[in-house]
Amino acid sequence: MERKRLKERLANDMVEALKGKNKLRLSVLRLLRAAIKNEEIKRRKELTDPEVIQVLKRALKQKKRQSKGLKGGVERTLFKRRLPKLIF
Repeated sequence: MERKRLKERLANDMVEALKGKNKLRLSVLRLLRAAIKNEEIKRRKELTDPEVIQVLKRALKQKKRQSKGLKGGVERTLFKRRLPKLIF
């Protein structure tokens, strides 16, 4: 059985989020897919799974940094608790 590539898995997860009307998960997946697409445009080639993982790590690091700037503790707590569950 062939293993799905990460980009395909993200696309399938996005379709499921659309069908399930899970707006938060859909938003996160769109953000991650956009980061991957931007990197592919920058490098002018399709990314391999290890390269996709690096892009995802970078995007998560950015979002964590941004979450430190949130004013309310509730939003920060929700972000830290939900983001890993939303992605994987």
